[in-house]
Amino acid sequence: MQEPTPIPNPDYVEDKPELKLTPGNPESFTSFMFLTFGDWLTREGFDPRIIIAQSALETGWGQHTPGHNLFGIKSYHEDHMGSKKLVTTEVVNNEEVHALAAFSAPNSFNASVRAYIHLIKHTRRYRHIMELFKGLPTTAENAEKYIRAVYDAGYSTDPKYVLKAMNCYNRVSSIINSMVN
Repeated sequence: MQEPTPIPNPDYVEDKPELKLTPGNPESFTSFMFLTFGDWLTREGFDPRIIIAQSALETGWGQHTPGHNLFGIKSYHEDHMGSKKLVTTEVVNNEEVHALAAFSAPNSFNASVRAYIHLIKHTRRYRHIMELFKGLPTTAENAEKYIRAVYDAGYSTDPKYVLKAMNCYNRVSSIINSMVN
C-alpha cells in the first residue's frame, strides 16, 4: 500500500500570518484552506476549490468546527477520532427535522481533511466518484457534477445542497483567482 503524501499541519503554524483563520470570513477561510491544503488536495486528485467550498458550506466559512470537523462527517460507529453528539438539521420528507447525531471529532484540521479524503476515496458509498472525475479539468461544470455525485451518494439530506455548495464554489473560485493572479 502506498504511503499517504504528507500534508502541512496548519494546527501548529504560528509564524505565517497568511495561515491565520478568521471564522466567518470567506477570504480568510479560503486563503487558510487553499494555502494549507491546496497543493496536497491537487496531488490527491481533488479540485481544492470543491473541497474548500464543501467545507465552507458545512462550517459557515469556519464558524462552526466542532471537534475540528470541517466537513460535517458523522460518526456511525466508534472510530479512531472519537465523536461529539450535536444537534443537526436533516431534511426528511421535505421537512427540516432537528436531531441529535454523533459527528467525528478529529484532533486537528489536518486530520479532518485526511478524514474527508479517506471517506471519498475508500468508502463504498463514495469511492466510485474518484473514478468518474479522474483526469477531468477543474471547471465549474465538473465541480457541479462532483458535488451532485457526492450528494446523490448520500452526503447530505438538504435538497438545496448542490446549489448552496456551488454558491460557495463560485465564491471560493473568485477568491482563489484573486490570490493567484
